[in-house]
Amino acid sequence: PMQWSDDPEAIYLLAELPEDDIYLYGLGDKNHVLLRQGEQRALLDWEYITPRLILPEMHFADYDGDGGKELAVVLYVGSGTGVSVEELHIVSWRGAEAVDYRYHSEDYKNQLAEQTKWSYDADNKKATLHCGYLDVYLPEGADTHYDEVEGIADFGSQVDFELTDDGKIKARFALGLLRPEQASPDYHGVINAEVSFRKGKFSMDPNTMIYKEEM
Repeated sequence: PMQWSDDPEAIYLLAELPEDDIYLYGLGDKNHVLLRQGEQRALLDWEYITPRLILPEMHFADYDGDGGKELAVVLYVGSGTGVSVEELHIVSWRGAEAVDYRYHSEDYKNQLAEQTKWSYDADNKKATLHCGYLDVYLPEGADTHYDEVEGIADFGSQVDFELTDDGKIKARFALGLLRPEQASPDYHGVINAEVSFRKGKFSMDPNTMIYKEEM
């Protein structure tokens, strides 16, 4: 296991793709990384470590469909009770300059807020989650109490990205239900979606949004 110290001069190897000559190093301040890609170097302002010490994940593939490859990196940036957050970056080079594209949480939160809706039919005791282009009916159980749900929580607490070597990005967001007098959301399954990256912008395809009861 890695031995972390508070030495600001320390440098740690965080991730590597030797076949592509790509290496990612963390600096001792825990807020900067050094990216080495062939002869190119870039210093990036990335917070790369949390108390759980989950290291970044790196893939090199054509993520924007232009025929060239980009570096995609998933950083684990948030941990705690009910919190587990990954952050997605794509790095492409303009000559010697590394351009860092980050999928900002405001962007995916806004899109999820537009694409999801909660409703409850008291007569039939039926809860409906509208997700992308689908309506999902959630059966009531002994302890679900969907009648008291006030809406859907902010989607930023549990966020997970998966990168594939064929240039696909998948995202998972925990669905939290807001209940009265309950400080933290009642997490109830996940919303999965595919993320596209075009012209420097990230977006989710509503056609790919699907709800699963698993956590």
